[in-house]
Amino acid sequence: MQTAFHILSLVNELKKEIVGGQIVSTEFYKKERAAYVFVKHSKSTNAIGFLFHPTGFGTFVVPASKI
Repeated sequence: MQTAFHILSLVNELKKEIVGGQIVSTEFYKKERAAYVFVKHSKSTNAIGFLFHPTGFGTFVVPASKI
């Protein structure tokens, strides 16, 4: 479950790493039940990850190299 702390942390990461960037690609992994949106901002590319497994779900921002 996402708590207010998790949501606040995600919003701060989105502001810092994603806002003002350009979406460069997307990926979907049916078997892992995950989707990623890759955003280039300044000189780095980050991924917004969406996990939607019935027993565990969440949203996060990570460097694209970690995917």
